Amino acid sequence: MTFEITGGGAITLDNTLVILSTVAPDAGRYYVQAVNDKNGDNKTSQPITLAVANVGGPADPIAPTIIVPPRNTSVVAGTSEVTMECVANARPLMKLHIVWKKDGTPLSSGISDYSRRLTILNPALGDSGYYECEAVLRSSSVPAVAQGAYLSVLEPPQFVKEPERHITAEMEKVVAIPCQAKGVPPPATAWYKDAALIPLEKLSRFRLLADGSLQISGLLPDDTGMFQCFAPRTRITDPPQDQSVIKGTKAFMSCGVTHDPSVGIRWVNLVMYKEKDSEARARFWLVEGNASRSAQLAGLREYVLYEIRVLAFTRIGDGCPDPPWASSSPR
Repeated sequence: MTFEITGGGAITLDNTLVILSTVAPDAGRYYVQAVNDKNGDNKTSQPITLAVANVGGPADPIAPTIIVPPRNTSVVAGTSEVTMECVANARPLMKLHIVWKKDGTPLSSGISDYSRRLTILNPALGDSGYYECEAVLRSSSVPAVAQGAYLSVLEPPQFVKEPERHITAEMEKVVAIPCQAKGVPPPATAWYKDAALIPLEKLSRFRLLADGSLQISGLLPDDTGMFQCFAPRTRITDPPQDQSVIKGTKAFMSCGVTHDPSVGIRWVNLVMYKEKDSEARARFWLVEGNASRSAQLAGLREYVLYEIRVLAFTRIGDGCPDPPWASSSPR
């Protein structure tokens, strides 16, 4: 899609065109042209007519308003970058100034596109927080306006304390086998005895402590064995890749994961159809899943943007879905 814009216009992260502080010359017909870089074909949309009422410019400034506010965003630590956006309007537009803040502290780096975008490179846990954009009309007494959203940086689980290799305890006593894992969000813990999952909810003598340790009361001879502590650590090692396909051909998406114990893959809520930029009208289709590393999509509509998500799971439970990724419209 190609737009010619200046500071008076903005294209959002989901390719919505926003025309700011409209004036009479903005009236006219607007088109969107899509070009297929696979075969060179292009298609132009039907015209969208914009009419601007010529009522004369106001003598007084128009207070800032935020048209596209920041959105709550989650990203996995180690991702190359994450971008938040904020599109505001005011008059005169040339005096509009956008200030980005993190937890109340002004930011100066990573700001682009007339301060409408904030990009954080290699986000880490310390980048989590509340990000706010404040729209100010300089040299004016009109009030500023601000909106914000949370950025959550997730961290895969890792053990900070593991069980000892050998533990000896007396009969009928109480023993606690230590195990502690950390991650964002905090990981759940599962315990195995002799490679079999311990049904903690059915065994009154076994208790999972708050720190992940396993407490066994009233020890019996049958409690002798090998105990293992597991913190789910599903990791997407081969994520789906953005792709464009020609109408009439098949589209394949693949996904590879690692996990201990062995992992299966299912495709769930696989396709989300989004009409323009309306999330409220999004619809999900469930594609029958299996242990395959790929899934085939059928019946995709022409000139439609789809969002794909993958969920990995084991007998312990579901992992975290990978971040959504976009597949270009079939043409």
